Amino acid sequence: MAIYLSMQRVRFSSADGYEKFKLLFSDVRNHLKKHDGFLHLTWWVHPDDPTWFNEVSLWTSKEALNSWHMDTYHKHAKEWAARGAIMEDIITNFELAAPGSSASAHAAGTSRTKCTIWPTNSAPWPRRVRSAAITSL
Repeated sequence: MAIYLSMQRVRFSSADGYEKFKLLFSDVRNHLKKHDGFLHLTWWVHPDDPTWFNEVSLWTSKEALNSWHMDTYHKHAKEWAARGAIMEDIITNFELAAPGSSASAHAAGTSRTKCTIWPTNSAPWPRRVRSAAITSL
């Protein structure tokens, strides 16, 4: 079974923007729980740069993750952020597949974990997106 991870790094335009975001974020778990396939959400301050904030959510399928990205609450939060609260945003989405769980790994006879990174183009503000496909031991 694959796990889908959405990782976001955010830099807010001001301390006030971050304080307002915390109010929005405090209720997000109630909205996430409504989506089948939601597993976990974590938010933390980057240890080497206190102006970078990091969020990771885990999902049982890409469809479940996409369901959240299409959610009205999520869309309104992104619209709010686009009006100036966030000055930089880096989003990376991963598909983590266990050894032998993908047809291609099974057919190739490998025991590697497949990690595919795909771009997310849903944020209306300027940002950097990392896109690649990797396979590692």
